[in-house]
Amino acid sequence: MKIGKVVVAGVVVGILQSIWGWLTCGWLFNWVYTLEPATIWKSPEEMPFVLMNITNLVFAFLLALVYALVYKGIPGKGVVKGLWFGLIRLAGGYTSWESRIGNVYYSSSWNNNLLDS
Repeated sequence: MKIGKVVVAGVVVGILQSIWGWLTCGWLFNWVYTLEPATIWKSPEEMPFVLMNITNLVFAFLLALVYALVYKGIPGKGVVKGLWFGLIRLAGGYTSWESRIGNVYYSSSWNNNLLDS
C-alpha cells in the first residue's frame, strides 16, 4: 500500500462526496428542510460548513484506506474493481457510518437540544 495514493484518493473522494452532498442535500432534496416538524433538521445555512467538510475528508481518507486494505480481495481489474467496491459499499449501507457520526450529528437539531439541556 502506497500512502501517497491513499492520501490523493482520500482528497478526491472527499471532494466528490462534498459535491454529491451539495447536489443531493443542497439542491435536489432541499425541500426536505421545509417539512414538519421543521426542528428535525437544521437549515443548510445553520450547519457548521468547515467542520462538516473536515469530517467528510476524514471519512474519505478512511474509505480510501479500507479500499487499499481490501484491494486484493476485490474481484476484477481497474475500474471494474472500483465499481465492485462501490457496489459492496452500497449493499452495506452507503452512508451508514458517515451519517451516524458526521452529517446527521451536525445537521440534526436534536444535537443542539441535548446540549442546551
